[in-house]
Amino acid sequence: MLSVAVALVIGTIEVVSVLHDNFGLVDPVTIPIGSLNLDHVGLGVAAMLVIVWARAVGYWRPPRSNSVTRRSPDTAPDPRIGRLNQVPAHR
Repeated sequence: MLSVAVALVIGTIEVVSVLHDNFGLVDPVTIPIGSLNLDHVGLGVAAMLVIVWARAVGYWRPPRSNSVTRRSPDTAPDPRIGRLNQVPAHR
């Protein structure tokens, strides 16, 4: 999704710049967009990618190593019965 947004932004800047420079389209919208430096836009894109990556790493959790050793108390084995406890659901 981020790559699509970046492509649309860069493409829009390029189209407006061509319209501004080659076809003489001059209005309050095309002047600031046509004067944008794509080097600065590229730095902004790179910064956004780093921010998205950092948030993804912060959100990611490693998988649990062994689900058998981390059972909840409701499903712990009952040594007297030799099978799992069947705890009724709370209503």
